[in-house]
Amino acid sequence: MTYAEASAFLYSLERRGVRLGLDRIVGALREHGDPQEEFPSVLVAGTNGKGSVCAFVASMLQTAGLRTGLYTSPHLIDFRERIRIDGRMIPPETVAALTDAIGGSVARWELSFFEATTLIAFLWFRERGVDAAAVEVGLGGRLDATRPVRAAGTVITTISLDHTKILGGTRSEIAAEKGAILREGVPAALGVSSAEAMAVLRRRAVEVGAPVSERRRALRVREIVAAGEGTRFLLSPRGGWPLPEAELSATIFLEGRHQVANASLAVLAALLLPPRLRPDARAIQDGLSRARWPGRLQRLGSRPPIYCDVAHNAEGARSLARGIAQRGLKDLTLVIGMVEGKDARSVLASLAPHAREAHFCTPRTDRALRGEDLALAGAESGLNGTTHETPSDAIDAALRSAGERGGSGGVLVTGSFYTVGEAMAHLGYTPPDPLWADDRGGA
Repeated sequence: MTYAEASAFLYSLERRGVRLGLDRIVGALREHGDPQEEFPSVLVAGTNGKGSVCAFVASMLQTAGLRTGLYTSPHLIDFRERIRIDGRMIPPETVAALTDAIGGSVARWELSFFEATTLIAFLWFRERGVDAAAVEVGLGGRLDATRPVRAAGTVITTISLDHTKILGGTRSEIAAEKGAILREGVPAALGVSSAEAMAVLRRRAVEVGAPVSERRRALRVREIVAAGEGTRFLLSPRGGWPLPEAELSATIFLEGRHQVANASLAVLAALLLPPRLRPDARAIQDGLSRARWPGRLQRLGSRPPIYCDVAHNAEGARSLARGIAQRGLKDLTLVIGMVEGKDARSVLASLAPHAREAHFCTPRTDRALRGEDLALAGAESGLNGTTHETPSDAIDAALRSAGERGGSGGVLVTGSFYTVGEAMAHLGYTPPDPLWADDRGGA
C-alpha cells in the first residue's frame, strides 16, 4: 500500500461520520495488544485551546529529555500533522504500513476516520518507544476514541457552548461529557472559568477520586508584556504551590493573552505529573519558548500582512478579537468560511468591529455553511462583502482588495480549520517539520 492509497482509504472512512462510543476502538486496540497501555499520556479535553496546550506540554516533555508523542486533530494541510514524535510528522511510509496493518480491524469494527487514525497513532507511539504522549480529545471525552489511554495526567481547558447537538445544550451537560476523562488517582489541571461547569467537574472529581488543581487557584500570572514576536510573563505559585522556582519567567511565541492562559495551564499539568516525567524549570522555560502551533493568529505574509486563525466558535472568536486588538490591528480584510452547527452570528459580531470588508466562502467539506448564508449573518453585524465559491477564491480577492487599498490593514483568514488550511495551502505554506523552533531531535 502506498501513502496515497492509505490516505484515500482513511478519508473514505469519513462517510461514517462522527461516531462516539468506546466499544469499537476498545475492540480494535485489544486486537493490536493495547498499544496505548505502553506509554503514559496527558489527555487534554475542552472546547478551545486543546491543541495549544498539547503542543506546550509535548514541547516541555521533549525538552526534558523524553521521547514524546503528540496526537492532535484536525490537521490544517497534511494528514500527518496529526501524529508526531519529538515534533516530527509520522513518515508517509509508516502511515501506509500501519493503515495496511489495521485494515482487518477497520472492517471488523467498522472504525470511523478518527478511530482508525487514533489506532495508527498509538501503534506508532508504541513502535517508536515513546516515553510519554500529549493526546488531544477529539470530541467531548466520555465516549471519545482517545479515552482508553493510560493517563498520567488529564487537562480540561475551557467549556463553552459548542457541538451542542452532540454534547448537550448547557455548560453543565458539556462539562459532564468532558469531565468523564477524570479518573481515580490521576491528577487533573483545570482551566475552566464557568462556575456552572466547574461545579460539575468538582463533583465528578470527588466521585472518582481525582486530585484536581485549578489554574487560577494554583498559579498567578503577571507582568504580561510583548517581547518582539512573543509574549513574556511571570508565573508564581498561589498557596504554596510547588513551582520548580519561587518565580518563573517564561516567553511564548503564540499570540494572544489566551495563549498565556494555555501555556500556564500546560505548566500546571506538567508539574502534576509523576517525578520521572516532570520537567524542571529550565525544561519548562525552554519548552514553552520552543513551542509553535500553526494557525493561531499566525502571520504568513507581509505585503499585505496575512493572519490566519482557526477560531471556529463564539469563544474562539472572542479570543481572536482580543488578540487582534492587542496587536493594534484594524481595518482588516476578512476571509471567513464556517461549517454548519456553529454560532456564526456571534463569531461575526466579535470580528466585525475589526474588519473593513469581508469575503465569505464555502469551505471544502460536506458540513460547510454556504458562503451566501454566512454573508446574511454578517450583514446583521454590519459586515458586508462578497461571496466566493472556495477559500482560495476568497483569499485571492482579499489580497487584491487589500493591495489596492493599501494602508495599515491586513488580511485575516478564519472561521474553520478547513478555511485556514485551504488558504495556507493556496499561499504555498507547508506544515513545519519538525514542529518546534530550533529543533535538534528526531523520531
